[in-house]
Amino acid sequence: ENAATNIQDAVDVCEEGARVLVTNGVYTLAFPISMTNGMRLQSANGPDFTTLDGNNATQCLYSSHISNIVDGFTLTRGVGVNGGAADFSGGGTIRNCVIYTNSAQWGGGAYLGSNAMVMSCIIKDNYAAQSGGGICIGDTGVVQNCTVFLNRAAVSGGGLYSSSEVTLR
Repeated sequence: ENAATNIQDAVDVCEEGARVLVTNGVYTLAFPISMTNGMRLQSANGPDFTTLDGNNATQCLYSSHISNIVDGFTLTRGVGVNGGAADFSGGGTIRNCVIYTNSAQWGGGAYLGSNAMVMSCIIKDNYAAQSGGGICIGDTGVVQNCTVFLNRAAVSGGGLYSSSEVTLR
């Protein structure tokens, strides 16, 4: 196995179906981690030990592939237009994450597009200037086994907003 010096470098060399395992630490981001090739980004020991920090300057994650999986991170202080912490407008799954204190126009915590899913996450203290303080679903999406609380939106959907079909489990 090879070690990369930053997360995006490791993601960039992944083939479809590969996994990037991220060790414990706080990773302050200058740019969103962009996942485009159907891979898995996983923390070694879960959200209590591994944080992706947007530093109130950038979004934490962007996914444009339905097979992308993000597993076991704290996503915080991300800012964006669609999704402060995560823009999954191209699909994919966010699971076992803590998403807090992020902000965006749509989906302060996360923006889910076609066939995107958020599972077993805590989504709290996020803000949307438009709709979906915690989560905004712009197309079909699934929210499963999540705790969503203390999120705010200026227009509608403090916890969750959807402009189309959504599945809550």
